[in-house]
Amino acid sequence: MLTRENFKKYAQNLYDRCEYPAVKYKAALDFLDLPYDKLADLRREFLKSDIVMELRNTQDYYGKWSGKLNSVTDKNPEIKTKFMRTTLNALNRCLYIGLRLEDDSDILTLSLEYLEEILEDKSYSLLRKYIRGNNERLIPWNIYAIASMIEAISPNHELCDDIFNQWN
Repeated sequence: MLTRENFKKYAQNLYDRCEYPAVKYKAALDFLDLPYDKLADLRREFLKSDIVMELRNTQDYYGKWSGKLNSVTDKNPEIKTKFMRTTLNALNRCLYIGLRLEDDSDILTLSLEYLEEILEDKSYSLLRKYIRGNNERLIPWNIYAIASMIEAISPNHELCDDIFNQWN
């Protein structure tokens, strides 16, 4: 049986032996009780790590990644990358590894501007170009997914209030 003490011991072993900055930072942030100055040093290393650089290099000028906005049916092998195929998948990865809007990196800032632009477009023409077929339920569902991601990046965002009220 895995006890709390054993779990912390395993997390400490991972932290001590791992040389990969992103994994080391995530283990320290989520599982270990390290002083703030040590976490700040790890964060600076993490922001220079290869996973953050790859996210930055694969993001385009507008704040999105290759492929569709959000798709589970896209089987095009040319657009597959190491860990993402769609913008929402890449943003989920950014948030999972610990990127924040306040970071020196402009990854989330560009993406937030891109998602806000989709929601501000009341005709949803930007959203319609990602949708194939005649399913009228896809537009509200994707609007909800975009609003949910905006809230994850920047909590209490004013653009999402109306959408929240509509879904309630």
